Amino acid sequence: MRENGPEGARGAGGDERGGDGRERGRGSGRTAWREGRGGPWRGERGGPRRDERSGPGAPAGPAVEVLAHRGFAAEAAENTLEAFRAAAELGVRWIETDVNTTADGVPVLIHDPSLERVAGIPGDVAEMTAEDLREVRLPGGERIPTLAEALRTFPELRFNIDLKDEGAVAAVPGVVLAAGARDRIRLASFSESRRRRVQRELEAGHGRLLASPGYGGIFAFWLTTRLLGPRGTAALWPRAARLLGRWIAPFDALQVPAARRVGPLTVRVVSRRFVAAAHACGYRVEVWTVDEREEMRRLVRLGADGIITDRSDVAVEEFPAAS
Repeated sequence: MRENGPEGARGAGGDERGGDGRERGRGSGRTAWREGRGGPWRGERGGPRRDERSGPGAPAGPAVEVLAHRGFAAEAAENTLEAFRAAAELGVRWIETDVNTTADGVPVLIHDPSLERVAGIPGDVAEMTAEDLREVRLPGGERIPTLAEALRTFPELRFNIDLKDEGAVAAVPGVVLAAGARDRIRLASFSESRRRRVQRELEAGHGRLLASPGYGGIFAFWLTTRLLGPRGTAALWPRAARLLGRWIAPFDALQVPAARRVGPLTVRVVSRRFVAAAHACGYRVEVWTVDEREEMRRLVRLGADGIITDRSDVAVEEFPAAS
């Protein structure tokens, strides 16, 4: 979902990442505050109630949220207004997108730091001004939008924003606040430092923000579940989260791949044990990037709350209650 790798890696769930940074194949907000669960903070805004889960792939329980990975890129170039509109027309409420920053400090929605893959031309986003970038056309004629444009164009949508570069730390908070969009975003980044600093700016005087941790937070929580199981994690994690709070900001959701390649090993991330521990601590579990119907069903049977996918059309068919 959020990372470029030097080479493809396939996990137990069938995830595969190509050298171009795209994930291929299988693998990989609720409105009401959840009560009665532990964790560094509780609750999730922006999604369905716990009694709404439905669809052929879903067991009884909360509705499954569908997050359109870079919009619905089957209909338009990824991370464009056209791809976001196509996802919205399917009934998707959450868009997963990526922010890089131009030379003049404008956050724009593009996954890669360079234009080569998406536009087929040389050039780095960080070395171009926003005006320069407006002249770039993607293969279908689309433009690379700014974050401000996306928030303004789709006031009904929620955006899961992956902070890709250091420039986003200074650029993103002002844009989000100016758009009045603080309550319809979730922050994510593989860099805990980057997420923590943006989150601190957006939370100042406003309360908690929806967020997903980076590698540090995910690994700390996953290791705790492996060692202690759901019940032990629920007992220990609130204290651990406070101790780790200097480095890992609070979060409401664990956005993770179904499995992760670590050297020669494939480590399963999403298991019934992991999901149960997350729920016991008040966290959602959202899995990326899941494109095959059977894999969506398998993960939801394990208890996953959200599916981040390039195939929003398939996911909405499976889990219509979220749309």
